[in-house]
Amino acid sequence: MGADIAGAQNLDDAFLKEHLEKKIYSLDSEADAVVLYEKTMIRTESNIRLGFEQITHVYKCIKILKTAAIDMRVADISTGYVYGRSSYVNNIIGTTYNMDDGKIEKTPLLSSAAFKKNSGEFYEMVFTMPEVKVGSIVEYSYDINAPLSYYPMPWVIQGPFPKLQSEYEIESPSKFNYIDVSQLSVGDEPFRDYNTKKETQADNVTSYHVLTEMNDKRFSVLWGKRNIPSVNEEPFICNIINHRDRLDLQISAVYNGNFLYNQEILTTWKKLNDLLWSAPKFGEQLKTSNNFLNRLVDSLSLSDTSAMGKARSIYNYVRKNIDYDHYQGLYATEDIYKVLNNKRGSVADINLLLTAMFSKAGINASPVVLSTLGNLRINPSYPLLNRFNYVVSMVTIDSVRYFFDASDKFNPFGILPTYCYNGYARIIDSHGDELFLSPDDLKERNVYVVNIDGIGDSLCKINIAEKHGMFSSMSLRKKWDGDSTALHKYIKGEAESYKGDVTISDMKTINLENADTNLIIKYTLNITSKQAGIIYLNADFRKFYSENPFKSTHRKLPVEFPNKFEDIYVMTLKLPENMEAEDLPKPIIVKYDEGNIMFKHLVNYDSSNRVITVNSNFTVAKTNFDVKEYSTIREFFGTMVENENDMLVLKKVKDK
Repeated sequence: MGADIAGAQNLDDAFLKEHLEKKIYSLDSEADAVVLYEKTMIRTESNIRLGFEQITHVYKCIKILKTAAIDMRVADISTGYVYGRSSYVNNIIGTTYNMDDGKIEKTPLLSSAAFKKNSGEFYEMVFTMPEVKVGSIVEYSYDINAPLSYYPMPWVIQGPFPKLQSEYEIESPSKFNYIDVSQLSVGDEPFRDYNTKKETQADNVTSYHVLTEMNDKRFSVLWGKRNIPSVNEEPFICNIINHRDRLDLQISAVYNGNFLYNQEILTTWKKLNDLLWSAPKFGEQLKTSNNFLNRLVDSLSLSDTSAMGKARSIYNYVRKNIDYDHYQGLYATEDIYKVLNNKRGSVADINLLLTAMFSKAGINASPVVLSTLGNLRINPSYPLLNRFNYVVSMVTIDSVRYFFDASDKFNPFGILPTYCYNGYARIIDSHGDELFLSPDDLKERNVYVVNIDGIGDSLCKINIAEKHGMFSSMSLRKKWDGDSTALHKYIKGEAESYKGDVTISDMKTINLENADTNLIIKYTLNITSKQAGIIYLNADFRKFYSENPFKSTHRKLPVEFPNKFEDIYVMTLKLPENMEAEDLPKPIIVKYDEGNIMFKHLVNYDSSNRVITVNSNFTVAKTNFDVKEYSTIREFFGTMVENENDMLVLKKVKDK
């Protein structure tokens, strides 16, 4: 890269000409854009009003290679969320560089192009770089000034575009001790230690680390990496950010020059547990007597005094009567007394209230803190508090653990939404304990039953019954809530794949209002079409996959399913007297990884009763498969799709 350009806004013409003319980079010949250089520098300074101020300087220089990068809004910048009056964004500088007839055109970012956007209780500063097109280089930087945070902006090493060089530096008074927690790819080159930045340039190493002790009781630490590949979304990835290299910092201790006044912040899981258990907006909500709950809990426990019966009654009450205000977070926004009275609260409010009511009923209950899908997975090696973003409730009945989230009226009893299963979690109580919420804990079972009781020259009558698994049922109930036309729209969508004129009749649902059991959908399709002497009929009216979801021949990431599942399809066709089975698909059973992925497709013809039956089964018995297994999984899905497209060949005969 050459000279350190972070924040200097002084790219020389030779550098600009080289990269403006460049159309492809060996690091990734298919890239839509390449980050030429980026740096985040976090500096902590004394501040009379705030005590300490944290200035985060962000610099980026990006080469646009394809229109797709512009479509991905690479030139639209947001600083993220900035807190109120004590925080602000300043020193926004930017330039777009283009080559025009051999000359370098420089278009500066106007100060009027940046504006503050109110996002509820937060703000963000947004701006769009000018004159951006394929071939442009965009360069920009800005500062975020804010009170001292124990959790500085992380170093997100990998992203959607490859990077030639990325650096991250922190400069701080020596009184603050930082712990760094890295998420790096398996086999990634470790950071090599150097005394100066110049030495790293001479060696041109891939990963480097420079620690500098300053004379004025300050220090700086620089991390850097070169030639960083991109990591992008692929089919069947539950959470892309869990697969991108990054480094997080947290202040773990403050030293005040006197041993008696040294303060450890969060260095152990016990300290995190004690912090939350003693917090007024968390554990203190549960440790008080909460006598205002007595009458309500007693009334809910009258019909069934067993622990399971009381748990069901309490959960049903909270789920039905306390509205979710669509705010997630680790701490309660209100005392549970107010939440109960207002009949409204955040996820933490609702589930802490639920936990208090369970406990009041004599049920062993504790809150659980976790990180949801879409949020970064918790690292079990160190307690980074800012990675937790969700609170649920756990009860233990007859040595069995049940988990609850009453913030959504469609969440079933004892089952969390799939987005809660993102790995490591913590039980918060007087002792604290670890917990692992894995997608392997979940199993979905969907059953589709098709009966064809009338097939003739121009009419095919198909009776369909769908029994949805709990997560599919939850999703449909939520999607259909308040929409009286939803069922018809759903069935119409299901019928679009059938050839001929289709009419729908006998539509009905079972258990639509009961979130604690499977949703059943029944309907009849009447298909009118002209048939020749030979009728080709697809054996699978409901396919597990209509096409192979794994289109690419290559893959970088493991294959992740959101849960284990079993899909079952059963079709029964009664042939009329004037029709015979001419040809049937051959039965097939395909297994992979000792049956952890399995597909069965069995077709049988009972000639004496003139009945054709199709029994298909698709099972995934574990949720994570290594990227090395990708080619076999892709081949498996291709085989399954091919067999699901096989046709029944029926032949008309003279009327008997």
